[in-house]
Amino acid sequence: MKIDHIAIKVPDINVASDWYCQKLGSNVVYETDSYKQIQLDNAILAIIDENRYKHSHIGIYVDKKEDFPENGHIIHHRDGSIGCYLLDPYGNCLEFIYYGPNSSENP
Repeated sequence: MKIDHIAIKVPDINVASDWYCQKLGSNVVYETDSYKQIQLDNAILAIIDENRYKHSHIGIYVDKKEDFPENGHIIHHRDGSIGCYLLDPYGNCLEFIYYGPNSSENP
């Protein structure tokens, strides 16, 4: 498995994405009104609206849905990907993400 993305919650995604793009020398590659993706060389930094999303999280890429951990919370994303969310013993969130054949984000 490998890290696909890291998502951080912020109160203003525009201010945060501008700051991260400037400091990291990158650009926003995808955005909605509550979510922005900044592409880095080895992963995506997702800036997420704290009023829309419950947890900051680390996204872990999996090759198949069968790699999802048991007892995770499954969410079907609008791009065709499927996320399986799981909290560690300390409340940190992991998203195991599978990019299926219908996903616009297929790696």
